[in-house]
Amino acid sequence: MPQTIEQTIDNLLRRASVACGLARALAAPDQGTHGAVLALQQGAALPEGDSLTAVVAAWRGVPVELLADEHTRLFGPSTQCPPWETAWGDARRFAGRTQEMADVAGMYRAFGLKLSAKLNERPDHIVAELEFIGALLMQLGWALADGHSDNASVTHDALHLFLDQHAGRWVKAFASAVEKQGAMPAYATAAQATASFIEGECARAGALPKAAEADTPCNETEPDCMACPMAEPQQGAQLCGAAKGFPRTVRE
Repeated sequence: MPQTIEQTIDNLLRRASVACGLARALAAPDQGTHGAVLALQQGAALPEGDSLTAVVAAWRGVPVELLADEHTRLFGPSTQCPPWETAWGDARRFAGRTQEMADVAGMYRAFGLKLSAKLNERPDHIVAELEFIGALLMQLGWALADGHSDNASVTHDALHLFLDQHAGRWVKAFASAVEKQGAMPAYATAAQATASFIEGECARAGALPKAAEADTPCNETEPDCMACPMAEPQQGAQLCGAAKGFPRTVRE
């Protein structure tokens, strides 16, 4: 039975909550992280719902200090699980890391979004990419609710493109690396759920990304990739910072 418009909008907003909940699970933990991870319960009815429920269970009762130590081990500077798109497979491509990061940042700017200063990361970080997907899902829901079919079409196309050219290409390799590093259950389940969620979003958007050819990261440095290329975005816009708390994607 086809979904009603109300059901479609509810589904989009639930998926947006899941995207931002996963982002929070993979961001540096703080006292608000456990509560934010509960947002993953919004996706229990999705095909990947079991993996999301597993994350919530794995996070219960784990001290923030233990989470912080494991986060540093898994995702710190010398990690074998780099949380950046351009560290994986062919994500560097012929243009180099700087151009790929600029492409990601350009998509953020196109929707009036910017990185949270508190995140203090490159635009191709897993947290930023998940939050951008969450932002697109929310904006798509809002456009449908307001009857703005043109805006909904543009947003859907952007989501398809971002999954096809960016997030869908590398997250599975990232999750595999987290598993290989013997991550504690909180992060092992979060990484696996992220891969399952992105795979589900690709299917829902009709995206067929070319997965990273290598399942090990490329840690070579390029002379032009030492600084974030993101230019100043539109004034007054911000990306819902996972480091700040559960999801706010707003234009102020």
